[in-house]
Amino acid sequence: MGGTSDLDGVELALRRVTRNATIIAAVASGLFVVLAVLVTLAGVPSLRDWRVLYFYGVVGVSLAAVAFMPFSARKMNRGKISFLRTLQPRIREASYKRFIGPQVVFDNGLVFQQFSAGGRGGPTGWLFSLFIDSSRQVMIPSTDQRSKWARGFRPLREKIGLISSKKGPPASQAALEAIRQRLGAKKAFSILDGHPPATYVEPGLPQWFATAVFFDNRWYSKGTEALDLLDEIRRFLADLPSQDFSGPLGLADRSRFTGQY
Repeated sequence: MGGTSDLDGVELALRRVTRNATIIAAVASGLFVVLAVLVTLAGVPSLRDWRVLYFYGVVGVSLAAVAFMPFSARKMNRGKISFLRTLQPRIREASYKRFIGPQVVFDNGLVFQQFSAGGRGGPTGWLFSLFIDSSRQVMIPSTDQRSKWARGFRPLREKIGLISSKKGPPASQAALEAIRQRLGAKKAFSILDGHPPATYVEPGLPQWFATAVFFDNRWYSKGTEALDLLDEIRRFLADLPSQDFSGPLGLADRSRFTGQY
């Protein structure tokens, strides 16, 4: 089991993120103020000129947005730490990954990290993943192995199936929808990746990589809900290799996998 020290390391990393946001905000705010002062000292046209009003308006809004950055980062990072502390009884290992954030491996093999799409301001949520070997046994990776193993499944041609509210095997659709409702997420989808049967997979590496994404911008405030569903999400993902994805899912090179699993 991951000890308190794992989460302490993640918390320190999140504090550094908050501190960096504060420094960036302070520097950017100073630059905006200096710019406004220089323009003023240089002599500006009458304030009745809409372009002057527009300039000061942009500076004011930008200054307010930049000043809000550290407060937003501090609130979100406190929420993330609270979320992880709630899940701590089931955590096997936790670490902080640059550009990704906290990454957690649970005692049942399930891996969690924040899902983020579209950069800052885009939709966020939970991203759960599971690695499965050729005998359909769940593999428990370290956080470093999670990143390494996942890279082996990235080509689009290796996608096997997609599950959403409108696509995928009916049983899997129903299971995904049930989890989504219990989490209180707005939307959800799941993807199963896998190596074709003819592809040699080195011993100790996974045959399948199953992921599920649940959209909720306040995911970090629902630690109890996530904790209660860890085993259900694991069962859902572990069952995907046995499902029939031969329907018209629109995935690349789908014929390579039809009927093989």
